[in-house]
Amino acid sequence: MNKKALILSVAALSFLPALAFAQTPATISINPNLPGVQNVSTAGPCGWVVNFYTFALIIAGTLAFGAIVYGGVKYATSAGNPSSQSEGRAWIWSALLGLLLLGCAYLILYTINPNLTKCSLPQLSMVAVNSGGGGGISGPGQPAGPTVPASGQCASGPCQALPNCIPGPKINCGGAAGMIDTLNCIINKDPSFAVTEGYPPTTGHTSAGHNDGCSVDVVVSNSCAGVAAVQAAATSCGATSLNEYANCGGKTYGTTTGSNVHINAKKKDGGC
Repeated sequence: MNKKALILSVAALSFLPALAFAQTPATISINPNLPGVQNVSTAGPCGWVVNFYTFALIIAGTLAFGAIVYGGVKYATSAGNPSSQSEGRAWIWSALLGLLLLGCAYLILYTINPNLTKCSLPQLSMVAVNSGGGGGISGPGQPAGPTVPASGQCASGPCQALPNCIPGPKINCGGAAGMIDTLNCIINKDPSFAVTEGYPPTTGHTSAGHNDGCSVDVVVSNSCAGVAAVQAAATSCGATSLNEYANCGGKTYGTTTGSNVHINAKKKDGGC
């Protein structure tokens, strides 16, 4: 086979993957799995900042290591040449000085205030809006729910007042003992939510937990990161949750009362 034929063969083979993907579109998901790298789809703007800083540190460390290796090789191979040996030492000391500056910058910020080394967006206090049953937008002719915050019989007996809940014309704040324990646990991990549907329910729900005070609907900050944080806190507390924020990949149902997170109390706790 002559040289031209060999080149044409290699070029043809290089186009085969492109032709295959053209026939069958595919999505390639790359997960670098690097320490400190965050999922920007849930972490938001802070994820971009943290990832940029992480990659910058990785690149700086790699360059410093390369400079040290280069300086060491140059010094070792320059026996009898003081000028080259001096240049090799300069490469090594410059790389070490750069690493020292990076470490000192972090140490100084952490000493002044540890929060300066953390990226977090300001949290706005939650305000319960009486906009309709369960925090959604009320439809034409939708009746207002009872205003008693904690009344009736829940799963464990008399209902108790739910934390992080402001009662109103269409928001009730009653719940079973198990639901109270679950919300208090979530508050210790992530308090950025407000209950918008307690017991008695203001409208019909698919989940039976709304009928005995063992389920609530809550609203969180407008960011999808806030939805993920509340769900993570609920899971760590032994509860189950359902994302009903359509703009954050959630699922809605015919009985969904609005953008919220549905939380079920921890099983076999306080009657639930």
